[in-house]
Amino acid sequence: MEKWQNKGIFLRMSRLLIITQKVDINDGVLGFFHEWIRRFAERFDKVTVICLKKGEYNLPPNVKVLSLGKETYGHYPAVVRRALFFKKFYSYIRRERNNYDAVFVHMNPKYVVLGAPLWKIWDKKISLWYAHGHVGPTLQLADKMTDIAFTSTPEGYRLKSDKLVIVGQGIDTEKFKNQNSKIKIDDRFRIISVGRITASKDYGTLIQALSVLGKDLRDKLEVSIVGDTWTDKDTAYLSGLKDRIAEKGLSGTIKFSGPIANKDLPGFLQSADLFVNMGLTGSLDKAILEAMASGLPVLTCNEALKNVLGLYADKLMYPKEDSGKLSEKISLMMKMGGRERASLGAGLRDIVIRDHNIDGLIGKISNSIKGVPANLNVGDIYNRQIKGKFEGNYEYHRWKSSPVKRAGYEMTRSLIRGNILKSGLGFRDYLEVGPGPGTWTKMFLEASPKANFDLVDISSEMLNLAKQNLAGHGNLRYIETDFLRFNPDKKYDIFFSSRAIEYMPDKDGLVKKISDLLRPGGRGFVITKNPKYLRSKLAGRHISEFHKGQISPETFRALLIGNGFKDVEIYPVTFVFPVFNSAFMNRTVSGIFSYQKLNTLNNFFAESYLIRFKKPN
Repeated sequence: MEKWQNKGIFLRMSRLLIITQKVDINDGVLGFFHEWIRRFAERFDKVTVICLKKGEYNLPPNVKVLSLGKETYGHYPAVVRRALFFKKFYSYIRRERNNYDAVFVHMNPKYVVLGAPLWKIWDKKISLWYAHGHVGPTLQLADKMTDIAFTSTPEGYRLKSDKLVIVGQGIDTEKFKNQNSKIKIDDRFRIISVGRITASKDYGTLIQALSVLGKDLRDKLEVSIVGDTWTDKDTAYLSGLKDRIAEKGLSGTIKFSGPIANKDLPGFLQSADLFVNMGLTGSLDKAILEAMASGLPVLTCNEALKNVLGLYADKLMYPKEDSGKLSEKISLMMKMGGRERASLGAGLRDIVIRDHNIDGLIGKISNSIKGVPANLNVGDIYNRQIKGKFEGNYEYHRWKSSPVKRAGYEMTRSLIRGNILKSGLGFRDYLEVGPGPGTWTKMFLEASPKANFDLVDISSEMLNLAKQNLAGHGNLRYIETDFLRFNPDKKYDIFFSSRAIEYMPDKDGLVKKISDLLRPGGRGFVITKNPKYLRSKLAGRHISEFHKGQISPETFRALLIGNGFKDVEIYPVTFVFPVFNSAFMNRTVSGIFSYQKLNTLNNFFAESYLIRFKKPN
């Protein structure tokens, strides 16, 4: 990765080529990857996807999906299919080569081997995601040709490689979550298992384990096996399983539910009491983490889960192919009280949120592709810039060092005075996140000098500047921390933040945190950069990785309303006239559109916007 860091290439790596097996939101196995693509589209200006087969999808306009044609050529003889696939593959990667800077290959190392010779010539950065216990010659060769290899756990990439980056799995914890309102309508105990119907999933051990349970427990059981066969060998395996189920007298207990689209899976998981996984491959099975995120206790023999489960491992793991131990674990779970099971499930969900959530995964992969060092954070960047580039005078360099910057300063100041403070905003406790040197804090201090002010920033140098600039003014506390980890001793009447939330990737967590810290009736005011900034689009520039967390006004509004806020209104703050870097033109546009709510027309010129909201009483 070093050669790209030295060239500063992460500043231009804004276009990504993804190669995957299938793009289909309804697919029972690969449907989850639809959400991965959507999340990548939030972090790259352009995403091109080449897939073996495509089905239904609903992706942003900056995503192009190209199929190698399995949905059309799938019935052709194998040799003809391969010839057509290769022809299309090379045609696509050559035709689209000016539309991508980097390549991300998902679970198919053969595409790295096929494409790397050309990608190397074209100076494309190559990355591979591989999370499976099997190591074959294709993976070994791909490892030599790729620039980065991503995996979920060490067990998922069993090669010694200095290119390896372990990033966890990517579970959408908002889709997969526990159903707190679930009410048991009977005394049935529901077990679910999700995965391909194939010998490596070892469903035979589950059948044997259930057969030796006491009759009183067996009579309460309902077992659903969700998944499909892929090959003739799998079909024969399924037939054998059904025969064994009948022999054991479990036909009324165990049902094969067939494939279920990933988007529909949360409802099935939420209706269950226990998830079981007997897989023998030793790689971190995403289905287990989806169950954990849904608040389900899990039982597994998968060694990749040992470190994931931590203190829960002894309780939830059994030796591979040991039906007796699995039976004992199932019995213990069935006898466990509902509250204890719920508490266990909540603990497992916390693990997924912390270590395997989709925002964290896509962020780590995107940063690595762009060459952003993993240990480089916003606080470090600003601390260095204040001491170096800004020479201790951030406010001047940010807002007053050029006519264009002064125009932006005047627009922001006018908006705060005319939109937020004009109504005689009264408050006792004020919270500001990312106050910088206190530029806008002064205005709120003037409006309510007797109020209590808490200023939270991740940069120690920023807080030092704020202390200098606000010395002798009001009751102020300065807290250096990540806002999502901020746990104050009180609630607040006002939340304010200007140009800080774009550095926070977890926007849902941010909004929930604001809601938690505001008193009933409390008001929130957030100024943030507008990712639909037209000037950047016309100039062909992308949103820098440093500001990767920019959020559109529409998405922000939906998040706030979805978390219970009301009176949500959006206004443009600073304006930039496209192409011309002119303070006069920017002020002219501002004079036309100031104080109007954000609309289709002024959104074209809005470089930033204010979103205001209220917590219900």
